[in-house]
Amino acid sequence: MAYIPKNKIIINLYTDGSEFVYAENTDKSYTGYYHKLYTGRYYTGRNQYDSPIKEIILFTPTFTTSSYTDNVLDTTQNQILNIFSTPFASSFNTYSFTTSSYVYAQINDEILNFTPRTLPTKITVFPTKDDYTNGLFARYFARKNNDSVYIETNKTSFDLYTTKPQETAADLYTIYSINWTLNGDLERTFKQNQNVVQFLQSSQNIKGLDEYLKYNYLQFYSYTPQNNLYTNGNELVTTDGKDYVGPYHIEAKKGPTAGPFPIPSQPRLLYVKYSPQFQEKKTTQNLGIG
Repeated sequence: MAYIPKNKIIINLYTDGSEFVYAENTDKSYTGYYHKLYTGRYYTGRNQYDSPIKEIILFTPTFTTSSYTDNVLDTTQNQILNIFSTPFASSFNTYSFTTSSYVYAQINDEILNFTPRTLPTKITVFPTKDDYTNGLFARYFARKNNDSVYIETNKTSFDLYTTKPQETAADLYTIYSINWTLNGDLERTFKQNQNVVQFLQSSQNIKGLDEYLKYNYLQFYSYTPQNNLYTNGNELVTTDGKDYVGPYHIEAKKGPTAGPFPIPSQPRLLYVKYSPQFQEKKTTQNLGIG
């Protein structure tokens, strides 16, 4: 090779075999030292004197129709799975795409345009002061249509599923609304909320909401603090399920507690006989458990 000035050549370069193929045989990759000329062309050897010198060219990957569409298919499916990868969406049914359907869209110059649909938002909404003043609280629950899987959600999701079902996964989930009683007579409040849940289940031919709520029909109930009360029995039970007779008081957050007045250091909680804790205890006793 003719003399080439040093300022027009880059020498002592090295490739691991992933960059170049021989110009005379593009199926064969090149591994080793090479140099680059000012013209932009590449040759084997550390410099222009390191024989044998063969021209090499940068490797340019090519895709067959099959490999290209498969790659696009994998990317599309991954994007869809990412859209649905939320704690609640693990049980969702996802749409499947086939290579043939994608190729058909390409041939017809169509754009495969997937628009993600809005999923119910899992959130526990707490009553406001106004809710306690009114004595009622609207609660919303999303249920998977083909299974008794529930989450508690909010009014935003409920309104969207009601007014714009085409933008949601309404074919997969239905959102229900109930009015939840917050205060008043404790036993009546329990039964009102129980009746609301049971009516919803029977009227909509669904099940499982009572289990999802763990039969806690006094959730968010506003206890009225009172001191120096007394029960002769058949009203309250202890934590081990035994009927309680004696003095008690009611704390705003804890509810019925043994003793005439609050003792912060030694609270002894009591449960009303229709509380979920008592119902669970009674059920296990009836089944001979414990």
